[in-house]
Amino acid sequence: MRRSFHANKSVTIPQFLPVEGFVIPIREAIWGGDKILFNEDNRFSSNLILYNDHFDFNVLGKYSYKYTDVKDVGFYSKYWGNVEIEITLVNSDKNYYAFMNKGKLKEILKFFKKQNCKLTGKAEKFISQ
Repeated sequence: MRRSFHANKSVTIPQFLPVEGFVIPIREAIWGGDKILFNEDNRFSSNLILYNDHFDFNVLGKYSYKYTDVKDVGFYSKYWGNVEIEITLVNSDKNYYAFMNKGKLKEILKFFKKQNCKLTGKAEKFISQ
């Protein structure tokens, strides 16, 4: 119960990230793609962890990527004020999807843009509002 409360809170990403990373609890994470038969799914201990030069996520294992590995970042609107952020990686047939409260979305998109990651047109429009 406590976990879902934290997953619903909005987030403010600090200007200077701590060395141990900045943890963003999310509701659910998926590591996969539309052409893959089996996707990995984690609903129990899903976090997106931001560092100065890379980010980590856990979906049945820990994955780590540099911001230069990101092709683009976008999102899909879901139900009841929720969104699914999508991080598409260069040279990968898998994408990272994080299901979260819409209150976190703008801060996360702005952070990835600050790291020189390309945002989709929809994401650019959303952060400019």
